[in-house]
Amino acid sequence: MDDTSIRFASSLEEYLKVVRGLEIERPYYRGQSRMVADGYRLLPSIGRYKDIQENGLRACRKLERDLMDTFRNHIIGQATYLPASAWELLALAQHHGLPTRFMDWTTNPLVALYFAVRKTEREHDPENGKERLFDGAVYVLVSDPDRHADLVQEVEDRKRRAKLGAYSQQGPIERVSPAPEEPSPDEDAYESLIGAGASQAEKQIEPPKPGAPAEESPPSRMKELDGDDLADLLNIAQKIMYVPPHVSTRIRTQESVLLAFDDPFRELEAHEYLEIKVPATAHRDIRDELDRYGMFDKQMFPDIDGVAKWLKYRAFEASRPF
Repeated sequence: MDDTSIRFASSLEEYLKVVRGLEIERPYYRGQSRMVADGYRLLPSIGRYKDIQENGLRACRKLERDLMDTFRNHIIGQATYLPASAWELLALAQHHGLPTRFMDWTTNPLVALYFAVRKTEREHDPENGKERLFDGAVYVLVSDPDRHADLVQEVEDRKRRAKLGAYSQQGPIERVSPAPEEPSPDEDAYESLIGAGASQAEKQIEPPKPGAPAEESPPSRMKELDGDDLADLLNIAQKIMYVPPHVSTRIRTQESVLLAFDDPFRELEAHEYLEIKVPATAHRDIRDELDRYGMFDKQMFPDIDGVAKWLKYRAFEASRPF
């Protein structure tokens, strides 16, 4: 990695200063207890299995299809929320620990910092008999991937243009004694297509003139993105950022977003992110600061597990007890 893409933060204040200085329009953050340099590559969970890598991408897609079919069948009657699309199904599976081609990110830099420092990784070195502490890191995505919602909207806009183009080939509609202020035929039909309650953004697409050739739809950045077909998801041609529905309080609290990989075996390249290194020696102080400002276990995991984890930290691990 280029030195210009590495930042350093030894305290909460330094970290916030680094974050404020980032010139990224739409940053996404990911906290890791080990850095990429220490072997924890930026790969989705399903891409970390060596045997799956060796079988290749086609076999991986088949495995994912089989897993999702089985997962879908088994959660009926158990899940409080049933996914409405393949994207939601994969997000739910990811949330409950099943390896997928999704990678967890967040829009909240403090959430990422929490995951970078919450557990300081250790490794015993048998050669010198000493214990090695691993530095944590927050990774900031700078490649600005397309968002799933934007691509779905693009497809819907293209379909709408196609419908309007088909209408324009029919020619003008004759009216009987039109009122002077009545909308023109094309505008009237256009309103019926988008609905009376359409948003202003939808109405910004201008209707074609009657008899004019149909507008050629711009090529989509995804071939057939309908938002609810597993085959489409598994054959995406680029990385896509997906905002999952809030099926649990954890997703909402952690402000989670998911990066879908077109190739789950190909890790993020150095030019796609920058790294904020957080040294292991600073972890405890930063943990205490995050706890003091309400960004710790019981907030990150708002359930019984989170409360127990927080109490364990305060009673047995923190430098600042009750």
